[in-house]
Amino acid sequence: MNVFGRVAEFEIKKDEITNLILDVNPVKTQESIVNITVEVNVVNNTDNAVHESPIHENTTVTEKTCDTRVEDNLLDANHTNTNNTSSNQPCEPPAKVDNGTALILTPYLKEGKAREAKRAARVDSKLFLGFKSYSGFLTVNETYNSNIFFWYFPVLNKPVNESPWIIWLQGGPGASSLTGLFDEIGPFTVVNSTLKRNPHTWLHNHSLLFIDNPVGTGYSFTEHVDGFTTDMATYSSHLFIALKQFLQIFPELKTVPLYLAGESYAGKYVPAMAMEIHKRKDKLGSEINLQGLIIGNAYVDPEVISHIALPFHYFGLLEKEQLEMVKPLIDAFQDAIRKNNSIQAKNKWNSLVSVLLFISSQKHGYNFLSDDLLVGRYVKFLKTTPVKRAIHVGDINFEWVNMTVNVKLAPDFLSSTKPIGQLDQMLPCVFTSENYRTWKWSGSEEFLNATRFPYIFNNKLAGYHKTGGRFTEVVFRGAGHMVPLDKPAPAENLVARWTHSKPLSRRYGLLEGSYIQEYIRNNKDDIEKLRSMMHAGKGVRLSPCLARSPALILTPLVKKNLPEQARNLSLVDPKLFYNRTSYSGFFTVDEKYNSNLFFWYFPAENYRPDSPWILWLQGGPGASSLAGLFDEIGPFEFKDNELKLRKSTWGRDYSLLFIDNPIGAGFSFTDHPDGFIQDMETCSSHLYNALRQFRHVFPEVAKAPFYIAGESYAGRYLPALGVKILEQDRNIGLLDVNLQGIIMGNPVLSRDSIADYSSIFYQWGLIDSQGLLAVKPLQDEYNKAVLREELLNKLDDISMQQQTFNILVDSINHLDDFVEFIRRPEVSEALHVGTIQFAFHNGTTHKRLTPDFLSEVSGQMDLTAPCVPNAKARRKHWHWNKRNEFLNASRTPWWFDERVAGYVKSGGSLTEVLVRGAGHLVPMDKPAETAQLISYFIRGLELPLPPNYHVVPQDTAAYIDDDLEGISKTILQIPGDPPSGTQAVMVVSLVLNVLLILAIVCGAVYGLRWKRRTDAYNYKTVDETSITTSTMF
Repeated sequence: MNVFGRVAEFEIKKDEITNLILDVNPVKTQESIVNITVEVNVVNNTDNAVHESPIHENTTVTEKTCDTRVEDNLLDANHTNTNNTSSNQPCEPPAKVDNGTALILTPYLKEGKAREAKRAARVDSKLFLGFKSYSGFLTVNETYNSNIFFWYFPVLNKPVNESPWIIWLQGGPGASSLTGLFDEIGPFTVVNSTLKRNPHTWLHNHSLLFIDNPVGTGYSFTEHVDGFTTDMATYSSHLFIALKQFLQIFPELKTVPLYLAGESYAGKYVPAMAMEIHKRKDKLGSEINLQGLIIGNAYVDPEVISHIALPFHYFGLLEKEQLEMVKPLIDAFQDAIRKNNSIQAKNKWNSLVSVLLFISSQKHGYNFLSDDLLVGRYVKFLKTTPVKRAIHVGDINFEWVNMTVNVKLAPDFLSSTKPIGQLDQMLPCVFTSENYRTWKWSGSEEFLNATRFPYIFNNKLAGYHKTGGRFTEVVFRGAGHMVPLDKPAPAENLVARWTHSKPLSRRYGLLEGSYIQEYIRNNKDDIEKLRSMMHAGKGVRLSPCLARSPALILTPLVKKNLPEQARNLSLVDPKLFYNRTSYSGFFTVDEKYNSNLFFWYFPAENYRPDSPWILWLQGGPGASSLAGLFDEIGPFEFKDNELKLRKSTWGRDYSLLFIDNPIGAGFSFTDHPDGFIQDMETCSSHLYNALRQFRHVFPEVAKAPFYIAGESYAGRYLPALGVKILEQDRNIGLLDVNLQGIIMGNPVLSRDSIADYSSIFYQWGLIDSQGLLAVKPLQDEYNKAVLREELLNKLDDISMQQQTFNILVDSINHLDDFVEFIRRPEVSEALHVGTIQFAFHNGTTHKRLTPDFLSEVSGQMDLTAPCVPNAKARRKHWHWNKRNEFLNASRTPWWFDERVAGYVKSGGSLTEVLVRGAGHLVPMDKPAETAQLISYFIRGLELPLPPNYHVVPQDTAAYIDDDLEGISKTILQIPGDPPSGTQAVMVVSLVLNVLLILAIVCGAVYGLRWKRRTDAYNYKTVDETSITTSTMF
């Protein structure tokens, strides 16, 4: 539930869920869901009646009072209190408080006393950290005594008559602009009821004027119900009247460059006000030096919000089937837009947004990475008597969000006034951006053909900007609906540069679209093959260490049946590793070429005979599995040049085995070029052979539950090994282990399933439509051949990504920091590696597996990497005997540490978990969450649900079997009858990543269980007969 500029949180219980979403005949019910701020009523549908919500200061009155009551900033002396339960019971008069008198400045101006008005408006700076400011009321309609409140701050330490000034207008409609002052761009904010300086205030370079608009918002008030605004014409007229009076009091601003700014619904206010100024610019006394408009996540056209549901899907918050559930609401909303029925459209919009937020378990729609929206903390401070006296508001009631104002503007909902936040669900970035491109003005062609540049702030990628035809579009990286709140420093910098006519960053000139097109034309027939880097970090080849002992190869001892001797020799000196017991050495897997795999084994810290054990394999191909040990799940991490214990290691309750795979990766080595592998058959045989030897040296693991895990290109290693274990390779020998599952992170299994990279970059706002066209030739070429690296590199160039693991992280150079530790002589000696060179990433190994990447996988799982396309592909192309159980299964929120950590869908032996906020390396980005996830999965437990969250059994919406371009169909073959004593489980950890190694913001984990779960979730189709809500923008 949402209001532009405000969030209303809600809590829903089991019976209320039924009424809210599942009731097929809601006319018969009159149930309500109520909390402090929001009421949602299931009532008979009346499309043309606007449903109000009691969102105002005095929602709940617990004491009987005798005074008159001021509601919704409608002053009425005859309005008596209606809260007395009995007329003959005595009432309790409130304590007398002297808040002063509301300062209305218009009478001063009528008498020609502008200087006196300015003196009267001066605010006592002692209460506000010494900042100079002025406040008061300006009458805009004498008939209804309608008055607008303002608070003005002159620029800091600069001449007022030479510095640009900004008028800030909040959205809503009905949200107070003091939210912009205290929570976004003003000189101070309120933290724990204490006023604090805002280091990123726009006041450093601009004078700031905050206006509570329209009438009734914030402290602005009227004495008659007809004084409220119902359209943009009245609104802009009121604002212009107030602005003219303001300039009489502060004439020094008349010639100073003015910029109108606002966000959300102010996307209608700001252009309307600009048009009003433009229309009156030639009239005497109307001189205003308007220079530009700044609107964030602007609602300027109903077409923008008609696509509200798609970002929920793109961000991985909702499945396609869940979108289908709300399709009747979407259709009804879009139909109301087509019919130009504003009130009907607004009611349907409210229903749609409420259901989308409810199903996705989002507290608000302003930034899906943030659990709490820290706005409105200033309200209590603002209502204190000293503050009210200081800012001259008297006894006027403060309305943070005035729903009467909101409702009165409902007829204007569909009118069009034709900087974007990247993570905003309410006004999605890409659709807002595309709407701008439909605008018609004299400079539209110049804008459409302009180049999109990276916006660099503090030597980091802060977003993207595009300027042309006097129009500038900016996408802020990682910002939600309220950009100055989420990204205060970059927003302040950008606005200051723009208003002072300073160019925005234009680094890396080769990002020009013309350059890309020219490169494609000149190199179309000669594009180089895959580059050697596909995994994290940089390729590293180190010089030999000066070790005292040769490399410890345990295979001869295994052949002689001397497991105890092999075990004792492989013991690692614990003094170097916090006294943690571990074992390491080499197993020979190909005697012809002397190919040896390196292992490092850590028994569980809380070891028991039945402790599960996990084999970890890194991707690449060619990356060392020690990256998983030191950077993700192992008992240690190497930070700040020292070894430290990891808080969220998987090694407390599970034994961990890290194998550098394939040959050439990490410490693993071969004596001959032909010892490098070129296919998964050889890879799985090598691993199978090594595990047989490991099992012989450490027989205690034989009966313990066994899981094999890894990420990225390990998506090919692990299924191949899993099948090899289940089928038992009798040419090598039996492997007696209790395989229970496969854990894969962002797996690479088939190039055909890694489809449309460029569309994902576009959907996330990393490239615009022109960038999409610029890489189209490469995307087309990729679809025909393996040109993945060329396409990836061009997309990275355009989007200026320093790394492609998580767009919200600037650098992951720390991934190979542990290499310096590994190469120390005492560590090499302890690990028994002799003079073997360590390769963090082996390019030769990578190149040798290029033919394998081109091959199809038969009889194994085929996964795609980008989260949402992956989910589509999995549903469409995976076929197994319990497929329908999964498609009809529930999807519920996962609760971790008092917040939603992701989403879970389980059925037909497949468990799917989306981890919120994780990148490509999920255990590194979300270590605690991943540790719980793995623990619960291995123990067969359900992930926790949010408090008071109930699942109502019901049918799931029918699976949508639509076509996905660029993805060919593959078959998933699952053994019908797992070997006796073996519970075959596969878990896939996928992030919402691009190009396999480009993680955006979410991580996902998929589990394949031979175990049926029959819980269900609200998937019944929702239409307008089943819900009517009272929330507004």
